[in-house]
Parts: sequence; C-alpha cells; structure tokens
Amino acid sequence: MRARPFAVLAGAVFLAACATLAPHPTVEDVARAPTRSPAVTLVDLERGRSLYLGRCSSCHHAFEPASKSVDSWPAYIDKMKQRAKLSDGDAALVLDYLVTMARL
Repeated sequence: MRARPFAVLAGAVFLAACATLAPHPTVEDVARAPTRSPAVTLVDLERGRSLYLGRCSSCHHAFEPASKSVDSWPAYIDKMKQRAKLSDGDAALVLDYLVTMARL
C-alpha cells in the first residue's frame, strides 16, 4: 500500500517536468509559427505538444524545444517519426509545435 502514494507523487513530478520542458502554446506562439505552416492554429500546436509528450516521451525524456535549433528539428523528427509511429500529418504537428516553441 505504501507504493501507491509514491507512484502518485512520481506521476505529479513527471507531469510538472513535462509542463516545464514542453510549455503549452499560446495565441502569441501561433503568430510565431513557421512560415511553412501559415494556417497553423492554437489547437494544432496543442495537438503537436500532446503527440510529442505522448509518443516521443514514451522512449526518452522530452527535450525542451529550444534545446535544438529551429533548423535541426525537421531532420530529427524525420529520423524519429517511424519509431514514434507518427503519421506524416502527426509528425508535421509535432514539428510545428517544436519549431514554434524553439523560437521563444
């Protein structure tokens, strides 16, 4: 029974770390979205964040978007999308999120 409080605490710490490492996008972030995706919406960026945390973090820790250059994210996502089982559309959402948030 003692393991349950620890598991709850560990889960809370993990979620807090993800919020810091992968911030939620804002309306201001939409304005900075990549020019290759001029129709990107806040919902798109939030979906990209969710996919990033759900698919990519299942194998390794989430990187802060700014930990890689804007120019390096496309090759990184292209390399990892098959492992993460991301469709081309989902990979584009993750990429839009990471590139947009890397520009902070």
